[in-house]
Amino acid sequence: MPERPGRRPAQLLVTLYMLKKKKQRKFLEKRRHAIRSYLADFAASSDPEALHQLRVEIKKLRAFARFATPGAGEAVEALRKMFRKAGQIREAGLNLLLMKKYALANAALETRQTSLMREKSRSFRAYTAYYSGQAEKAVAMLTRKLKPLPNRRIKSWFKPQLRKTAALLAAPFPDKLHNARKKIKMLLYVHGLAPGRLPLNTDYLQALQEQIGNWHDVAVATALVTREKDRGRLQRAQQLEEWRIGETAGNFMQKVSERDD
Repeated sequence: MPERPGRRPAQLLVTLYMLKKKKQRKFLEKRRHAIRSYLADFAASSDPEALHQLRVEIKKLRAFARFATPGAGEAVEALRKMFRKAGQIREAGLNLLLMKKYALANAALETRQTSLMREKSRSFRAYTAYYSGQAEKAVAMLTRKLKPLPNRRIKSWFKPQLRKTAALLAAPFPDKLHNARKKIKMLLYVHGLAPGRLPLNTDYLQALQEQIGNWHDVAVATALVTREKDRGRLQRAQQLEEWRIGETAGNFMQKVSERDD
């Protein structure tokens, strides 16, 4: 019997509602090339932005592993040391930037952070080839575990992640804000791989995670102060950021489901 006009064959429907292995493989290859590139950039220049982008790429790989290949944690476990060492350098650099941004006078701390950043950077660069090899292995392991992901599988992953994020945002401030931001970033990374497969207001999520990032910067700066007048000024700024987050995070599940187009 000929098919009715306007109907698609069943196989085509399956194809349309499937995140294919090919697209997942391209995502992983892009991460692999990016990690190698940022490692090389940092080895050549010690550029803090290269280190930041390197950590972002590792976060994307970790998010992908949780989403697409449950049980493949060992694939990204090898990247943990690189991520942690890069984080130590970035933390020292951020402390220096925040001291400058908020005009915090602490010569001893500034000297320690500068020395730490230089020492850790030198050590990190010495392991560039090793870290690059670890990234190659991680991507290869994840690639071997790829499977096509049906639309229902994608939706079933997003929904509990959104509920967990809502619970973190509803916790007493500011206990769970940093964890909420990590969840939001993971959602954004994965949604970028499979856009449109779940109605998600990504503009809202991006704005919320940036607000939490601003709060975190002020909170870190507050911990660096030595003068009481600086402490009071930053505490007031931190309270303002918390109020802004509270306004944005209210009715999270409703706002995140509204289309951003």
